[in-house]
Amino acid sequence: MIRIEDKAKCCGCTACYSVCPKGCISMKSDEEGFLYPQVDESKCVNCGLCNKVCPVDAPAEIVDENTSAKAMQLKDEENLFESASGGFFTAISKYVIEQGGLVCGAHYDANFNVKHYVASTYEECKGFRGSKYVQSELGDVFVKIKEALQKGILVCFSGTPCQVSGLKKYLGQEYDELITVDLVCAGVPSPKLWRSYLDKQEKKYGSKVRFANFRNKTFGYQCSTMKLEFENGKTYSKSGRVDPMMKFFVSGIAKRPSCYECVFKGAERCSDFTLFDAWHAKELIGKKDNDKGYTSVIVHTNKAKKILEKINDMMVCYSVDLEQAVKLDGIMVNGQPRKHGGRDEFYNVLNGHGIDECIVKYGKVTSKDKVLEKVKPILYRTGVIKMAKRLKKAIKKK
Repeated sequence: MIRIEDKAKCCGCTACYSVCPKGCISMKSDEEGFLYPQVDESKCVNCGLCNKVCPVDAPAEIVDENTSAKAMQLKDEENLFESASGGFFTAISKYVIEQGGLVCGAHYDANFNVKHYVASTYEECKGFRGSKYVQSELGDVFVKIKEALQKGILVCFSGTPCQVSGLKKYLGQEYDELITVDLVCAGVPSPKLWRSYLDKQEKKYGSKVRFANFRNKTFGYQCSTMKLEFENGKTYSKSGRVDPMMKFFVSGIAKRPSCYECVFKGAERCSDFTLFDAWHAKELIGKKDNDKGYTSVIVHTNKAKKILEKINDMMVCYSVDLEQAVKLDGIMVNGQPRKHGGRDEFYNVLNGHGIDECIVKYGKVTSKDKVLEKVKPILYRTGVIKMAKRLKKAIKKK
């Protein structure tokens, strides 16, 4: 029987919930808004399957099939703009759907809660685009994927490394029809914090949110912004310099306890593909960066190499040095998220006083930040931002 005595030892992947033959495990939110398994002991038969599939206790087996790296960018510029980086997942989603398969990833529901969804059409896959820096709710997605795989249906699953490992442990065997994509992760805040943030914004703008993007390419790929659009036509667009949700994410104050002790780090993984941003595309590919976004893709398996051949006509693709790609842009491939000194108190403040007090106490914006945010549109139009970025990179190289 699974018991969560140390929350740092549970990533919330739902493998135990999905595998239970008696259905006696449910996923319940704690006071911070993170989901943990809860066992109905009156129904439990102590079969031990829940412990067996836990990826934190024993992560899924790492694949070692001549790992390589690519820098990739979608040729379709309209879809590229809507993607967080280079649009790799859009291309692989299109390929899978064209084969009559299913694609599973994180999207927003009608109330902008972040949940995993199984898509059967390319139109549905559009909801997977864009970064969502919130822990997604998986529900019964693992069970649906297994049912599809047993019918011989091609399935592509995208998620955090712990979610991919959890799926692999739950399945208990390899499937030729399964494609797994993990996203290099810096930890996840709780759905409760995200909901509090949205409620604050909806109250301020007097309308419900109808669009959300954590990293909109308002000022190009290198200077993405949090963008919200409201039903009344109003728009909010702020960078991580001043946006509270992004400040909380970057500071490391609001992440799941297990994120600070993540056991899924390393360039070698159990997935077919690993994705992260290629901020230094120019250095990696040896050509001018168009500031539209590239995806760094670590290719782990022979299956993945064959899939790349299938989507090659949709992508601009460069072979790059894996070690250099990780060094320049993949610090979180191996690195652990930094834990903010106020982490243990943050959610107490949120629960007791609300997000406004959290912003006052942990998300202060300086006068300098306010000025820079205000002049940013001008700096972008005049090319100053691009020049500053180039200068910063040049200094860093020295």
